[in-house]
Amino acid sequence: MHRRRHQRGNRARICDRFRLKQARISFYSSFSSGGVSAEARNPTGPGYNVPIAERVRRDSGITIRVVGLIVTPKQAEAIIAEGKADMVAMARAMLDDPHWGWHAARALGAEVKRPNQYLRSGPAVWPGAAMRD
Repeated sequence: MHRRRHQRGNRARICDRFRLKQARISFYSSFSSGGVSAEARNPTGPGYNVPIAERVRRDSGITIRVVGLIVTPKQAEAIIAEGKADMVAMARAMLDDPHWGWHAARALGAEVKRPNQYLRSGPAVWPGAAMRD
């Protein structure tokens, strides 16, 4: 019974957001399955929330940000390029590599302007940058 009540609540929130969108109020929705405790047993496959986010994006037309084992630059880029979500967000991948954005840009053939304090660690100056996995 509790699960049904929760599912109806989610649908009602999605409908409310859709009405806000029709009223031209800007917002976005973020999809996560919640893993807020060590006892939570969430799926562990790459991008496990993406199919849910894609469906809500398609059915409602609202702007969607998705999380859930999005790790590599190519994976994140594919989610956006294929229209499955409008944004991706990461937590553990960024905790593991605080410069994930810089490394992702390089992996996708771009370069990010670095603050002055970091100029000596960029690939154009520091040979070690090319030695990363």
